[in-house]
Amino acid sequence: MQSSIAFRVALLALPLAAAACSAPASHRPLPLARSESVARSEFTQPRAVAVGATVDAQASGLDELIARAQARHPSVRAAQRRWEAALERVPQVTALPEAKLALTAWAAPLETRAGPTQARLMYTQVLPWPGRLDAAGREARELAVAEAEGVRAALLRVEADARSSWSELIYLAHAEQITEGHLELLRGIEAATRARYASGGAAYAELVRLQVEIGRTLDRLGELQQQRAPRLARLAEALDAPAPDLAWAEQAWPGGDLPEQEQLIARAKMHSPDAQRARARARASGERHERARLEAKPDFTLGAEYTLIGADGVPGFESRGDDAFAVTLGVDLANRSEAYAAAARQALAEGSAAREDERSVLLRLDSDLAMQEFRLRDADRRVSLYEDSLLLKAEEAIGAALSAYEAGTTGFQELLDASRVLLEFRLSLWRAYADRSLAWAEISRLASLSLSGIE
Repeated sequence: MQSSIAFRVALLALPLAAAACSAPASHRPLPLARSESVARSEFTQPRAVAVGATVDAQASGLDELIARAQARHPSVRAAQRRWEAALERVPQVTALPEAKLALTAWAAPLETRAGPTQARLMYTQVLPWPGRLDAAGREARELAVAEAEGVRAALLRVEADARSSWSELIYLAHAEQITEGHLELLRGIEAATRARYASGGAAYAELVRLQVEIGRTLDRLGELQQQRAPRLARLAEALDAPAPDLAWAEQAWPGGDLPEQEQLIARAKMHSPDAQRARARARASGERHERARLEAKPDFTLGAEYTLIGADGVPGFESRGDDAFAVTLGVDLANRSEAYAAAARQALAEGSAAREDERSVLLRLDSDLAMQEFRLRDADRRVSLYEDSLLLKAEEAIGAALSAYEAGTTGFQELLDASRVLLEFRLSLWRAYADRSLAWAEISRLASLSLSGIE
């Protein structure tokens, strides 16, 4: 009788304790404030973080860490340097070719009627065909726009990686708590089963199977505990800083408000850095073709020549000793027409490839958004399923299995199966929470829906 009472108390008290340590305070993620994405600018550097961004109080710690990471992360800085380097190409390709200044001195002066030539000073300047430098400048500016979108892509990637790692650590903490609670439950059953076995009320095989189940649970708990270090390292990589020491089970899930599907797709096509970068490269390829077409046009050369002449000319000659001045106008001869035509065809093919790349990016964006939205909706469905139905049924099942086992109407295996189902359902509920948060992070990256105030 005493062992039966201990057995019943252990089985009734420990599931409640496990449920208490694993049940979330709020099942619905709180929305965070977010700002609109920055409009494309060809000459303004994209700002990393809005200084005065307003965020939800429960998520301010994560948002502050993300803001710091975006300001100093090496991937963001590398993208910014590439953008700055691309901007420096604009004055280079729009500048006129170098002018030439030459001084000629004769070893043996050339005698003329005006006098012996002493030296000649020449200045020449090549003038490209009108419009060619402008086309090169427009191409360089569009390539700089593409690199600016690369900065935004890096900022969004840092945010998405940080939120994903944050979510995995929250799940890991709850999974450890749930598994520890289940382990305590099994140990309570073991203690009660030992008491029953000592009194002849339980078989030795039941005790052995229970010990095997405890060993499996210990192994699962050890695996979860070993994941903590690499998960923290992944978060430290995303934040470019040591991971914070937090009570992860008390942290709120990152999330936000999601527009309707049509609005989401339209926004992604308009504001996604990948889409904007592909468009800028397509525009740059159009300017490259225009520049290649103008390469076939001749360059003009303007020159001036000043010749110093001595005073020992022919007596009586009016221009005796006068220096000579001449102006030169030149034009290139089109003797590389086939090369110019090949360059134009090359630029045309590259432009066609860039436009196809743009279409490919948009197609991939559509499919990625559809997949992430499915994962979000599916995770939300699983949350409702486990939270509102299956988890309650599993808790009822283990209570019923306990009563039936005490009454002798069911076997030990049914009780063990019921405890396994309860564990799996609790873990599955928190896995669904994590999957939903991961989908949020990826959707925010794809659609440029920053949750931490990227402008």
